[in-house]
Amino acid sequence: MEGIISEITSEDQIKTSVAVIRESFATVARDFHLTPENCPTHPSFLTFDRLMELYKKGLRFFGLFIKDVQIGFVAVEKADATLYYMEKLAVLPQARNRGYGTQLVRFVLDYVIRQGAGKLSIGTIHEDKGLKYWYKGLGFVETGTKKFDHLPFTVCFMEADLVLKKLPRTPKAVVLDAMGVMYRVGDDVRDLLCPFIAAKGGETNESQIERLYRSASLGDITTSEFWAAVGILPDLEDEYLTKHRLSRGLIDFLDILKQRGIQVWCLSNDVSAWSKKLRFRFGLDEYFNGFVISGDVGFRKPDSAIFHLLIKRMKCEPRDAVFIDDHQKNLDAAAALGFETVLYKSPASIPEYTSRVVRDFDELLSLFP
Repeated sequence: MEGIISEITSEDQIKTSVAVIRESFATVARDFHLTPENCPTHPSFLTFDRLMELYKKGLRFFGLFIKDVQIGFVAVEKADATLYYMEKLAVLPQARNRGYGTQLVRFVLDYVIRQGAGKLSIGTIHEDKGLKYWYKGLGFVETGTKKFDHLPFTVCFMEADLVLKKLPRTPKAVVLDAMGVMYRVGDDVRDLLCPFIAAKGGETNESQIERLYRSASLGDITTSEFWAAVGILPDLEDEYLTKHRLSRGLIDFLDILKQRGIQVWCLSNDVSAWSKKLRFRFGLDEYFNGFVISGDVGFRKPDSAIFHLLIKRMKCEPRDAVFIDDHQKNLDAAAALGFETVLYKSPASIPEYTSRVVRDFDELLSLFP
């Protein structure tokens, strides 16, 4: 369940936030042996007066709520026109590992971008490798460390660069993944297919469905064989496919590429028949030079064989093409062959990424020189 984020402005809300912050950071204090004596400024010992002081100083406070109960907090401070600080990111221990911390960070990133800033900076405990690893997965990089006399740990400074790095040249070809890029849902098997099959009284073992889907997406079994294996009538296939929706801005993006004379290709791990039906339903064929679908060729990303087939068909060098996907492992395989790469809507499960990252087609288009 995604939480609701709203601004904290009243004294009562600030009092509640103090309790959320103290309880959240208590686990850090325990793990790193912090006490009011050796680290009195640590958030686990925060007072109402201190948080009020920061509020009056001009920091913006935001709380994350589940059913009107606050379970998270974050503060944002403007350093100057181009730089903001994120402070006191907190999620209650009982609400962790559910994506709430990521939701708060992404909210702050969006907020800071809307203010026109270019960087978001944070400070964290250098020895907390797990937390640093998590922040790296959200686009932050280490910029330095410093030992302060009044702190019993080293502070690690990290920044997220919010200015998108443009492509080195206008590409001759743009290659789009389907699920998670052209279509809104990235994990269509888990989020669309498995629930649909279960709702129709079919197979409920998700691992079994995923195994059968993989076989179908390699062309090893037909769609009729797939539906039979999961206990569903093949006649329900078209109903299932209506669950898919195009990503916002896709058609406008494709129109612009068409006007500029840039090739557009789709490279996707998908069932051949389903790919064709979806393309027909949304009228996509007119925008694309071609489709390389795993179910047609017998290879799945990140296998280099499917990329070599694409290169042969698009008739331009990989260095002159950009590949957009929502999985870093696929982008790594493309980059190894010389493609420029862009990660679309970085998922929280990616621990670290090496590609440019965009969240929508407007940002993607802004990368073009």
